[in-house]
Amino acid sequence: MSSPATPATRAAALLFSVLSLLLVASTGCVETSVYDRTAAQLEQLGRASQQKDQQLRALEWQVVSFGQQFRESAARSDAIQRDLWAQLQQATAANAALQERLKRAESERASLASNVVGEAAVAKGNPAVQLRPDELRRLLAAVDARNTQLLERINHLEQLIQSRTAEAVARPHARPETTGVGTDVVDPWGFGSRK
Repeated sequence: MSSPATPATRAAALLFSVLSLLLVASTGCVETSVYDRTAAQLEQLGRASQQKDQQLRALEWQVVSFGQQFRESAARSDAIQRDLWAQLQQATAANAALQERLKRAESERASLASNVVGEAAVAKGNPAVQLRPDELRRLLAAVDARNTQLLERINHLEQLIQSRTAEAVARPHARPETTGVGTDVVDPWGFGSRK
């Protein structure tokens, strides 16, 4: 199996053939025009070989450049995939926590609804009395409204606590604000004594 001829081997073969022609021409009678033509062809082939070498070097440089770009792209892709995987795991964990919270809230709601139904039946004087579906829906709506109010109040209190904590962190050595009222505290049990 023969290897493909490269520009350098072709140029060498051509140079060899031109030199053999020159050798034959030098021993015989050859016109000077043949010699000039051969020299011009040899020079032209040398220039073509140099151009091919330059093109080959440019192509090699492009291959190296593309290889480096591919490696960098693969590294970025791997980093993005790792980041997405971490986000997916966090979202899965958050989803599981939210589902657990939902289950607890539904069980608390069912427990509250059964307590309300039981209390309503006892309040009517007959524990065996069953509520009609519309009464049960009304009671559940009232429980849900009350739960919503309680959640809003809890959120408001959490925001107040967070804002005070943020202020305390921002100003760790600041004096607490005074309300303008004296420092005496009235006894909360109503005995009227001051501390």
